Formats: sequence, structure tokens, C-alpha cells
Amino acid sequence: MKKIALICIPLVLALAFGVCALIVVNNHKRTIYAKDLTLNTTVLNLEVGESYRLDNGDFKILPSNCTEKSFFSVNDTLVASVDNVSGLIRAKKVGKCIVTISIKSGEESALIKQIEVIVNEKTYYPQNVTLSEEYVVVAKNGTTTLNFEIEGKCNVKPQIKIEKGNISYDYETHKLCGIEIGDDTLTICFPMSKTEKKTFVVGVNVTKKQIITKDCQVALSSEPVDVEYKIPSDFENVTCKIVKGSALAEVVSFEYGHLVLLTKDIGNLIVEIDSTNAKIVLYVEIIKDVQV
Repeated sequence: MKKIALICIPLVLALAFGVCALIVVNNHKRTIYAKDLTLNTTVLNLEVGESYRLDNGDFKILPSNCTEKSFFSVNDTLVASVDNVSGLIRAKKVGKCIVTISIKSGEESALIKQIEVIVNEKTYYPQNVTLSEEYVVVAKNGTTTLNFEIEGKCNVKPQIKIEKGNISYDYETHKLCGIEIGDDTLTICFPMSKTEKKTFVVGVNVTKKQIITKDCQVALSSEPVDVEYKIPSDFENVTCKIVKGSALAEVVSFEYGHLVLLTKDIGNLIVEIDSTNAKIVLYVEIIKDVQV
């Protein structure tokens, strides 16, 4: 019996050691290297101060059960920084840089892809934008200025649309130029946020005549009121009409000496007095009481 026990003890120990070794081998995680790395994003646009995390929407690793981790680096840390592990990019200053994504494809090899990051100036949207003019008259080859009021810091530019091509418009100077005689429409669409816009539509008449403009103010009254602007006596074939705001007033009479309106409500209207040799545009404000 002692001999049998002495023989069995080494055998039991050998079997136990073998089982433990097998368990250790089976618990060791098998390394699966990357076989392919593809980009869904090749260029990334950010603004100064903005952050963006690269993820599976920007790049794809195959096979899907790859056990290796991707690593990130950037060639210009003054423009942007990137977290080596998470892929979080932080835009720091205006410029361009390259973010590199790498992942092991073997013991001594790796797959590498690069994304161009363009950092732009931070966008500042206006708090509010107003435009005084809804209708303007401009001489052919002449210019007039649109009066925009922009509240708050702003570095965005509006979209400009000209319907017929009888005019040109430069937003930087707000100068509107008459090119061809006739009517036209200018549409200016201002971005107020990433999703909101504010649109202004300006009717424009381009004429070959001399343009005279005048701002006037009259009181709201049940009786006809005289607009304090004299029509030059040398005007010929004079006609008069309200081109904007006809619901606010009507023309009672006009002669070479004066213009009389019957006011109905407060607001702004535009009266156009036309003649053979010139055109007068009156911007009339109807108020409750005339300011002294």
C-alpha cells in the first residue's frame, strides 16, 4: 500500500499541475490585430474654443473584434490639442493641423490614417439687425447707401440675392449701385444663429433722372396735413404716388408749392414725386405729435 501511495502522489501532482497550466493558457486573452483602418472623415472644421471627440463615426477598424486600441497625435499643438487615448480634439487658434490615428496591425507594424483639422475664427452672430429702407430709388450709374443697424459683435456675412440684375450691392460698404433702368428686388438674408435667419427685402427703382431724397415728419390728424417740402417750380409733368405704406395715408393734393396728405395711422411711408427732369423721394414718418 505504501508503494502504491508513493506512486500515486507524483501522478496526482502532475495532473494537478497540468490542469492549472491549462487554465492559465485558456485565461490568457488572445491578441487580435487590426487588418483595416478606414476614414469616414478626412477634413474636420472647428472654431476656436470648440471641442470634438473622434469616434466610430469618423473612422472604422476591422475586424470588429480587434483587441488593439487606437492612438491619436497632432502635428501642431499650437493650433489644436488631442488626447492620445480618447481622441478629444480642442481647437486653440486659427490655422490647420494634422491629427494622426494609429493602431497596431502586428507586433512591429501599424495602420495609420490622417485627418486635416481646420480651425476657424469663432463665429459671432448679431443680437439684432434692422434695416431702415424697404424701397429706394437710385439713378443709373449712381449709388445710395442702405442703413443697417447691427447690435452686438458680429463677423457673419449675409446672403445677397438680386432678382433681375439691374443693380449691384456691396455689403461691406452698404452701397447699392444702379446698373440698368428699371425695377429690381434686393433680398438680404442675415444669419442670426446656426439655425435662424432674418430676411430683408428691398424694392429698388433705377432711373435715368436726378434723384432728390428728403426725410419728412407729419402729425397724425383727422384733418389733411401739409408736408413741409417744396416741389421745385421748374419740375415738368409732375406726378405723385405713395409707393410704400399706402394704408397709412393718402394724397389729398399736390402742387408745385406743396404736398397735402390725409394721415390714417402712425408709421413710415414713401412718397414718390416724379417729373420729366427729376424724381423726388420723400421718406415720411407719421407720428402722434410733431417733434419741435
